[in-house]
Parts: sequence; C-alpha cells; structure tokens
Amino acid sequence: MSETPFISSLHYALSKAEVEAYHRDGVIGPYALLSPAEMDEAWAGIDREIIGPGATDPDLDYHDRHLDHGTVSRICRRPELTDRVASLLGPDLMIWRSNFQVKQPAARAVGDAQNYTKVPWHQDGAYYDLQPQVLVSA
Repeated sequence: MSETPFISSLHYALSKAEVEAYHRDGVIGPYALLSPAEMDEAWAGIDREIIGPGATDPDLDYHDRHLDHGTVSRICRRPELTDRVASLLGPDLMIWRSNFQVKQPAARAVGDAQNYTKVPWHQDGAYYDLQPQVLVSA
C-alpha cells in the first residue's frame, strides 16, 4: 500500500505492516478508543439510557443505536476508529450497523429465552452476502 495524500492526512492511519497483518490474519489491535474517564462517562449514559431499560423492556433493540443515541454515534465516528478503518477501506465510509452484545451477570437459558454470557468468535462476513467483503468490525 503506497501512501496516498489521503492516508498521510489521517492522524491514526495504520502502517503498511498493520494493513498487511489485517489482510493476512483478519484482525489487528487492540487500540485505545477512549480514555478510562471517557469510557466511564460513555458507559454511564449507555447503561442509563440503553442497557438499563433493556433489563425491563424485552422489546428494546440493541441494534443501530448510533442512529438515535448521541454517545454511541460519537464513539462510532471517533477518528481513532474511522482513520484506521479508512486505512483499510478508503475514505468513503458508512456506519452500517451498531450492536450491543449484552451479557448479563450469571445469565443462563430459561425456557425459550436465551441469555448468553459469552459471544463466541465469529466472522461477520458470514452473515452478510457482500461481495467483495468490504466491511470491518470494531
């Protein structure tokens, strides 16, 4: 990957070695997105406004909250994330999906309701029929 003016303008651009590692291994990182204080503040709002109400409202949706929740939207649009994704996919990015994997403490399946404490490793490309697979999970 030769460095283009676009890539050189990114504050958090991936190095050539990181891009190669991503294409070889399918994963890179971890990278810091928020400071501990920022994460505490974000978590408090998300817990109060999304996760907490979900405990009593079984119909509350944990998908695509970047569309209606400012904190989630701001996290998804941080340059610490978008610059790295743009290093892989280019400048024309779209947030296609946001999703919370809610893992309640000591959750276990009860009847038809299944609550998981673990989300197994998976490749998101298996769930979307995109060709070529031009998506990144973060």
